[in-house]
Amino acid sequence: MQILIILMAAVLGVLMPEMAWADTLTPLRGGNTWDLYVFGNGRVIFDILNSIKMLMVPTAGSTGFNTLLLCMASLGFLVLAVAAGFDPGKNLIRMFTYILVVWGVSWGSTSLTANVNVNDLVVNQAGLKENYVVDGVPALVALPAALTSQVGYYFTTVMETYFSMPDGFKTSSAGGQFNLFAKMVQEGNEFQFTDPKAKQTMQAYIGDCVVPAIAMGSFHGSVKDPLTGKTEDVQGATVLAQSSNLMDALATASNQAIMTKVYANSATIANATGAAVPAGGGSEAMGTLLTCDEAYKVMKLLTQTNASHLAAAASAAYAKAGVMVPYETLYSSMLAGASAPTGTTSRASGYILQQGMLNSMNG
Repeated sequence: MQILIILMAAVLGVLMPEMAWADTLTPLRGGNTWDLYVFGNGRVIFDILNSIKMLMVPTAGSTGFNTLLLCMASLGFLVLAVAAGFDPGKNLIRMFTYILVVWGVSWGSTSLTANVNVNDLVVNQAGLKENYVVDGVPALVALPAALTSQVGYYFTTVMETYFSMPDGFKTSSAGGQFNLFAKMVQEGNEFQFTDPKAKQTMQAYIGDCVVPAIAMGSFHGSVKDPLTGKTEDVQGATVLAQSSNLMDALATASNQAIMTKVYANSATIANATGAAVPAGGGSEAMGTLLTCDEAYKVMKLLTQTNASHLAAAASAAYAKAGVMVPYETLYSSMLAGASAPTGTTSRASGYILQQGMLNSMNG
């Protein structure tokens, strides 16, 4: 027992002088920074590591963390010292073990530091991966985070290298799954109208009004040529799939001589057309018979309202997730980045409307 106590005291005597100055750990492979790999929110991780550094490292900020740690250690030592006085055989070893643990925690969190290079593998709007360097992060925080991320990144890279998979599913591919802006545009095609009445009204308008207009050669709209980049007025069914402004194109199918059904209540119809629905003219469930000219106005109101609701729901989801950038601003920036080098932009509700209409025609 006495020999063990002497050995512990000797270890403390050798190591305690290290606490007199702050050391910086460096990787064995060379360099002076530890790589930390993250998939998105690299700037957030950078800010968190900076906050931890200012909280725990005395030279980075004066927060009282050192004093709090010292008070807690002293209280624990007093309790164990009293217990050791009553039963030295059991509690003396516990007391010295406690001293070693407290010293290790104190040294690793306030004196021993490491420089961290945060590698964000999600490319930004310019198509580049961003790096953030944080100097002097407590080693007790920096090393577990960096080493864990390096192990995960290593095995991910190995799996993607030796197993065949599409580039779109590779995290290490610059233009693949983690090209955030292009990925968001791709996911934008999945917008669906949640209002069944809006979808029913639009499908009826396409079948009853647009198809005859295509047959008569009166349906047309603006289509952008992918080779020249010029926008041209095109006739026919091509407009339905390629028009950059589908709502305006559908307006060319409005006709006062052709009838179709709309699935909306009388108040919505009156609001859109400016005329009241005659008694017995129809119902929301079974549909109300209107001219294509009036039906277009009702369909436009229903789809635009639903698109605005979808954009508002997305904004609420972003806010709950802690995203501070407004949804409209983020989406417009995303569209500008995804459409580079043209740099065209669009409002979120307008883009949702366009994609919702296309998906409604596809069933």
